[in-house]
Amino acid sequence: MQQIITLITDFGLKDSFAGVMKGVLYSINPNITIIDINHNIARHNIQQCAINIKNSYSYFPKGTIHLAIVDPGVGTMRNPLIVESNQHYFIGPDNGIFSYIYENNDCTVYRITANEYFLNTVSSSFHGRDIFSPIAANLSITHSPEKFGTVINEYVSIELKRPKRDNSNIYGEIIYVDSFGNLMTNIENKDVDYNDEIFVNDISIGKLSSNYSDGKADTLIAIHGSNGTIEIAMNQASAAGRYKILPCVRILKTGKNIKVSNE
Repeated sequence: MQQIITLITDFGLKDSFAGVMKGVLYSINPNITIIDINHNIARHNIQQCAINIKNSYSYFPKGTIHLAIVDPGVGTMRNPLIVESNQHYFIGPDNGIFSYIYENNDCTVYRITANEYFLNTVSSSFHGRDIFSPIAANLSITHSPEKFGTVINEYVSIELKRPKRDNSNIYGEIIYVDSFGNLMTNIENKDVDYNDEIFVNDISIGKLSSNYSDGKADTLIAIHGSNGTIEIAMNQASAAGRYKILPCVRILKTGKNIKVSNE
């Protein structure tokens, strides 16, 4: 089976960083397949990186290696990690980017110590090239994470933004804005049905739409999002572009209110 390595970074495509990482990976194992998930994570945005990992990894075959580099602490004493979970491997810095993986799966977490696999010169500013890419490429050959480090039980996990429940109310917030300007909430699709009424900043936008094209020009809609949570969107326009500050959203149910806000 072809070995896949996925890439998620905040490097963008303006510079050579993502391409150089691929060069290191191919130099060590030319038989891999590299798939770019996202190189446009907002700079240093650990939460956004964690969400991208959560939303993408399960669509790849078992044994896939997911290399994620959003690393504002590069060059510090933070640990480099391999996380083994659900027959997938995750490689990156110990700063919370794997928080959804820790929460939803049984994990074995390794602190990478096998510096003999690093590039000969390790910079203080590009561990994606010098440490993480060589480890990922060698792991794609050995499939033995224990060869590269020791198991640890303490690692960084960020506070994940979850809806709050109060009697018949669910309070959530907008946790992510995608490249189309759609507002992703943390309210799960299963908690909202087509009989509910949705308010944005206390202005009704009606009931759930079945798809983006249901929306009229310059009109906000809400849909069941593909990643399992409610989205606020506009047909062929940016919902986020309408607001300088992300809006509050309130969803009314029969006998139950669901409120979503960014506060």
